[in-house]
Amino acid sequence: IESVVCRQLADDGPYGLAWIGDREHAAEGVTVRAGAGAFDPAEGIDGVLAAPGSTADRAAEHRELRVVNDVLDRGEFDDWQRAALDRGYHAVASIPLVYEDAMYGVLSVYADRTGVFGDLERAVLSELGDMIAYAINAAESKRALVGRTVTRIEFDVSDTEMPFVELARELGCSLVVENFVYRSDGGVRRFLSLRGAAP
Repeated sequence: IESVVCRQLADDGPYGLAWIGDREHAAEGVTVRAGAGAFDPAEGIDGVLAAPGSTADRAAEHRELRVVNDVLDRGEFDDWQRAALDRGYHAVASIPLVYEDAMYGVLSVYADRTGVFGDLERAVLSELGDMIAYAINAAESKRALVGRTVTRIEFDVSDTEMPFVELARELGCSLVVENFVYRSDGGVRRFLSLRGAAP
């Protein structure tokens, strides 16, 4: 997912560089996981463009979109700004990848001209960040569901007024939860099988 997103944005899309990274420790900034465009991990992107105080680092820390529309127009001049200008980039946007409470990293995109990230562009990038985070969450959920590890849990809920318990009691059977699918609205769809009664 991450590699495809970066390629679409940088190799085939409107930006010169796109990368996704993760911020585990504040003192280290963001660690790059995937990238495309003028992307060369050997050039030290981890240590410079993703350093503490960079847009990527701040977006990950505050879990909100961070934009610098003119790298030269900022009061302070940090190493990440110098590194961006050395590579020919004059604007950067960093988008946190958050789904529900889970943080899946931060996407940073770089443009070779100033003023690229207007209101519409920011809205589109924010929506894209949400979609990427949802896709990563869905992939992880699917991997967990089809994994080789099985955990069996039994609950005794015979005294509740839950619809499933009432149905099992009325039919004199048992219901077995076979699977869960998490919906994009946060709800859960359950798949159950009936045991001990005719369908």
